Amino acid sequence: MAIITSVTLTASLLIVLVFGLIVRDNGTVSLPVNRSEVSSETAIFAGGCFWCMEWVFENLTGVQEVVAGYTGGHVRNPTYSQVSTGNTGHYEAVLVRYDPKAITYMDLLDQFWHHIDPTDPGG
Repeated sequence: MAIITSVTLTASLLIVLVFGLIVRDNGTVSLPVNRSEVSSETAIFAGGCFWCMEWVFENLTGVQEVVAGYTGGHVRNPTYSQVSTGNTGHYEAVLVRYDPKAITYMDLLDQFWHHIDPTDPGG
């Protein structure tokens, strides 16, 4: 399992849950926009357990890669055991690289909303 360590997001979990974020190929983080000329986009979704979120995206046509990891927090390169204590400030998340010509961000977001409980603080 790869851990997302190169992307540290300071946005609140609420923004990630409500809007999701797109990490552009140049490393910038933004809300989704229509970029049909781009061959791949990267979105990060935090929905509780990352193992539960991986399978949601892995079998969708147009998804190229799904990587489990963490977002937020104050401990650099935390282990699963450290994050599981709830003391690092991290949330489990998945990074989804996808082809926007084959699947839209809104399609991914629809899948996300159908597999989380937004009233559960843990996802």
